[in-house]
Amino acid sequence: MVKWEPYTKASTKPTRKKRGFTAMQVLETFLNEQSEITNVGICMAGFKITTMSHSFSTKGEIDFIDLTDTVQAAVAKSGIKNGLVHVFAPHSTGILILTENDYALLNDIKAFLEEIVPKRKAYNHPSNAHAHLRSVLLPPDKTLPIVDGRVELGTWQSLFFVETDVYPRRRTVTIQIMGEQ
Repeated sequence: MVKWEPYTKASTKPTRKKRGFTAMQVLETFLNEQSEITNVGICMAGFKITTMSHSFSTKGEIDFIDLTDTVQAAVAKSGIKNGLVHVFAPHSTGILILTENDYALLNDIKAFLEEIVPKRKAYNHPSNAHAHLRSVLLPPDKTLPIVDGRVELGTWQSLFFVETDVYPRRRTVTIQIMGEQ
């Protein structure tokens, strides 16, 4: 296994050596030179990063797809006990939200999106400018903590993909899970 020489301000990047230091020593050297960083505990052994994708179909404009169980299952499958899960929707007309899975509330969210960015308005972009503008307002990703092998959510929280485009679509989210096993 190739090990790294410690980082110093004199060098521009770590160099490889056949003998040398562990990744932990390199990290400690770097952190020691960063005076504002203190009390950082890192365990490199047992750290894992895994990436999965999940595809689904939407029914069209402002459709809510509950991804909570899918993300929980991906975390369970990963074997990661404590860490983070990052969910990303690589679409320009799709967003991710955390909210209560309540029919009345989802209808309120739909009405809110329609009110702040109306569909019937003179936009420069043809056909679905409102879908893009709605997506600009809310993020296409969420990062959530994993504690004891489960995604940590509030009592009423669910993770939803919200379709903002005007037509039904086939969508994919990337689920990246990182942490200790």
